[in-house]
Amino acid sequence: ITRSNDRLLYSLFAEYCTNIRTTSIHFSLVTQTTHHISSVSFREATPEDTDRLHTLFADPESRPLHREDTQVTVDYINEGAIWILVRNTEVLGAGVLYKTLYQPQYVDLGMLVAAGNRKMGYGAYIVQEMTKVCHQRNLIPAIGCKANNIPFRRTLEKAGYYPYDRYMLGEIEI
Repeated sequence: ITRSNDRLLYSLFAEYCTNIRTTSIHFSLVTQTTHHISSVSFREATPEDTDRLHTLFADPESRPLHREDTQVTVDYINEGAIWILVRNTEVLGAGVLYKTLYQPQYVDLGMLVAAGNRKMGYGAYIVQEMTKVCHQRNLIPAIGCKANNIPFRRTLEKAGYYPYDRYMLGEIEI
């Protein structure tokens, strides 16, 4: 395994490996977007949102935010790490900031739109607004996805992010 932004390892990888494939792609913010969606609000989640968020996160298709246990949701709410997109009382989606282990100023940015509300621009809006939250908190968003997750890749691009690095696998030729 190597990363495409490591020039030495990548050149050795390309020279001596076969069956090379990209497993995940990491993105960098290239441009701030200004998407606006009327009749919705984006706000920090509160303990009163726990049940509605748990319903959203309990959906097995909600990876990587899928959770069976509500305690994880409560912990993230208490840490100020979950923000929600709401229309009236309906939670349309959520954004989550995951602390990283490698450097405290970086956070992994996660996003989820409820199944019935996808393909309406909500995902790009959530990513845009979560990026603003990161900047307000002097945090640097790190965001990526599996290489075959085309819908999320398009969402990130719509929110101003573009690929800068790829994790790649290959087999060493002997």
